[in-house]
Amino acid sequence: PLTSSTGRLFDAVAALCGICRVANYDSQPAIELEAKAKDTEFAQFYPFELDLDKGIYLIRLKGILEGVLSNIKSGKTAAYISVKFHNTVSQIVLDTCRKLSAESGLTKVALSGGVFQNRRLFRQVIQQLETEGFKVLTHKEIPSNDGCISLGQAVIAANQGGL
Repeated sequence: PLTSSTGRLFDAVAALCGICRVANYDSQPAIELEAKAKDTEFAQFYPFELDLDKGIYLIRLKGILEGVLSNIKSGKTAAYISVKFHNTVSQIVLDTCRKLSAESGLTKVALSGGVFQNRRLFRQVIQQLETEGFKVLTHKEIPSNDGCISLGQAVIAANQGGL
């Protein structure tokens, strides 16, 4: 099924790995998946496809999910899968930014959304983008979760005379 939420992908991988099948609080699967990756580093990532469809980039997840399931079947640890998955999400961000920059000439990237509460992913994406020459903008005053969405909506409404 289609989703625009990276969080749902974290939920799915955490559930497949048996890390967190039932969430008792918001973002629990992602938090526990991130914790599994602690102190483990390598550069591999799962295959994915980034397709342009009617002017919108779509990330095809089949290769990621097949890779996770293959790793589970072959006995790879949850830590291994978590690191490889985090690497994959970071690579998706980098590849998407490369494509958009090639099309537009833009080199500034704003990182926002609840997924960037994940410290490992946040640091990894910033490092990769800056290495590629991108200027990375991040939150300083407000968190990068749903609270910033509400604030952004209020700012837009105020600028349009709706408040």
